[in-house]
Amino acid sequence: MNISRNLFSLPGLRTLTWCKSFSSSAWSWSGHNKWSKIKHKKSANDQARSKQVGKISQSITMTARTEGTNPDVNIRLATLLEQARKNSIPKSVIETAIKRGSGGGAADGNIMQTLDYEGMHPSGVGFIVETITDNRARTAANVKHILKKHGASLSNAKFLFTKAGKVEVNPPADRLSMELGNVLDDAIEAGAEDIVQRPEEYIDEEDEGQFVILTEPASLNEVAQYFRSQKYEIKDSRMIYVPISDTAIDLQSNEQAKEQIQNLLDELYDIEDVMYIHTSAINSHYLPLSS
Repeated sequence: MNISRNLFSLPGLRTLTWCKSFSSSAWSWSGHNKWSKIKHKKSANDQARSKQVGKISQSITMTARTEGTNPDVNIRLATLLEQARKNSIPKSVIETAIKRGSGGGAADGNIMQTLDYEGMHPSGVGFIVETITDNRARTAANVKHILKKHGASLSNAKFLFTKAGKVEVNPPADRLSMELGNVLDDAIEAGAEDIVQRPEEYIDEEDEGQFVILTEPASLNEVAQYFRSQKYEIKDSRMIYVPISDTAIDLQSNEQAKEQIQNLLDELYDIEDVMYIHTSAINSHYLPLSS
């Protein structure tokens, strides 16, 4: 099912030009960058640097395990390797991460695995915490501790979301001034479902793309491959959880709850095993692609 200029087809979604969110809430921000909290708070701090390297290497291990070790085929791996290069992660660390993904375990013999934790905040906001860990008892204890500290608790929340693929891109090097309409045409040709454009002032050049394309889960790699074939720069390619509009919570007028949720997210992101967090909090300023 392809998008049109006035059609949005995944449950709970509508076509957007852009939506700014205080957290990882609206779909263009869903599962917002897993390293940005660390980088923006203490970019020069050795401990923060260590966490950043650890999160990237863990992601490389898991995507190599689940989608293969060839970056020409595994676009998610290719984007992670590029992020590793930009963050000056040593080649030996990258090679070790890929090796673990191709069959090796952790140093202590434990196997890396992905685990999702669902929770609810008293404000009614649900969230999904994606983790990669070699010690599920440690990760569970850390997540539960932070939730309890902020008045939240483990609880079913996935019913508040729908799953989708997300591809973040920048225009080709020879077409950097591309308009949204041109990228939309390519998104339609690729078989994507939705598209959003971020204003330049809200783009983190290291981690985020100017255009965010939404796909059906089964079409993620195909859509990413199409954009790569058209010489776009792929900044990210992965699955996300999108808040369903009928049950999403708008906190824009509730400053206290908004601050509480943000503090909760900040501390969860400080856990080394936490990769992404998706929340059902949204920004109410959704703008249609065309009227």
